[in-house]
Amino acid sequence: ALGRLASSNRINRDHNRLKIEPSRELPVDPVVGQQPATLWTRVVSHYTEAPVEGAPVQWTSGHSSPTDAHGWSSFAFAPLTAGAHEVVASVVSPYDGYEQRQSMSVMALANDPWASLSVRFDGGNAYPWGQKTVFPRRKGQHRIELLAPDDNPLIGRQLTLGMTGTGPAAERYPAGGG
Repeated sequence: ALGRLASSNRINRDHNRLKIEPSRELPVDPVVGQQPATLWTRVVSHYTEAPVEGAPVQWTSGHSSPTDAHGWSSFAFAPLTAGAHEVVASVVSPYDGYEQRQSMSVMALANDPWASLSVRFDGGNAYPWGQKTVFPRRKGQHRIELLAPDDNPLIGRQLTLGMTGTGPAAERYPAGGG
């Protein structure tokens, strides 16, 4: 009998109040005229802290990028001039129309700092970075020196040396040979 007296109302339990989490610092500084640096921001529910999918994030440039299933929105920033830039991401809460903004600082470089580097392996001749391949041997101790001009922006930064591939192919001998 009660079912006939009350009408049903649909309740929308959506993430109607949004917020932007603090952004992370860019791991690289973009170089004018080269590959853009990708900035990221994450949108979560004000009430549950859960990531919000599909929330439109407006970036400084006028570019809009919806969040993915994990709440992330990205923007490829390609600076036109060297120096400090501020990029702003904003999201509007459907609940009350409140706009939250997150500002991110980006330092754009005029020149590629890797182009002025030289490397010296085991005290040998210095070569421009990436010009010559060297082969450290297993169980050996090697000295790798990275040489840079005093004004290079990489000075004071933590760099990681990585290796790619498997190195030179081992020579195979037929059974009983070698």
